[in-house]
Amino acid sequence: PPCRRCNLAQGTSSDRVDMPSVGVVTIVRLVVFPFVCLGVSRFCMANGWLPNDPMIQFVILLEGCVPTAMTMGMAAPGPNTQKAVSAMLFWQYIFSGFTMAVFIAIFLDEVLS
Repeated sequence: PPCRRCNLAQGTSSDRVDMPSVGVVTIVRLVVFPFVCLGVSRFCMANGWLPNDPMIQFVILLEGCVPTAMTMGMAAPGPNTQKAVSAMLFWQYIFSGFTMAVFIAIFLDEVLS
């Protein structure tokens, strides 16, 4: 079958990592980390370390709310580790559409105000 080499062909779970761990990693990456980036961005703006360009500020904030890079799955050694990383990536990409929409609205308000 064409999905034979797909990391998620066996499903979205792994015996190396449990679903609560996947949930925690996904929440931290998609919810907590963007707020941390917002705080760091505000700190850098207050100290004059970032230019007063709304587009640059928005892109820097946007980088904090995107899911983990797909290359992380390729860098994971071994088939079991790849399955665990693939499960985490899958759930991050599923929920990132919702969290990115919320954070884009927050970041646009931050940059344009």
